[in-house]
Amino acid sequence: MAENYDYEDEEDNGEDYDGARSGKIPRVSPIYILKGITLSAVVTGYILGPLLVLGGFGLWIQKHFETSRAVLFAFIIVAMLTSNTLIFIRAKKDIQTFAKKTKNADKENKN
Repeated sequence: MAENYDYEDEEDNGEDYDGARSGKIPRVSPIYILKGITLSAVVTGYILGPLLVLGGFGLWIQKHFETSRAVLFAFIIVAMLTSNTLIFIRAKKDIQTFAKKTKNADKENKN
């Protein structure tokens, strides 16, 4: 994995990156790695949170009131819908933030 990294250009910040034609891998800022890990943790929370809360509540109802497993599956489906809704809301917010940050990027590059 690291054999394609050019250690001679340790001071190079990726300014002459040619789109992987030369086999060089550009340096990645640690902040971008941390942002990726953070986003993964948030999405994991969006999935596990509703699943544990609603699924646990459905399991409690099933055990406590001795209902069928259909109740548990209904709560799990609601948890999945809630998770997807949370993920789509986050994605929409991230897209809007990205659009605001890059709104004038093309105009600045042309000048």
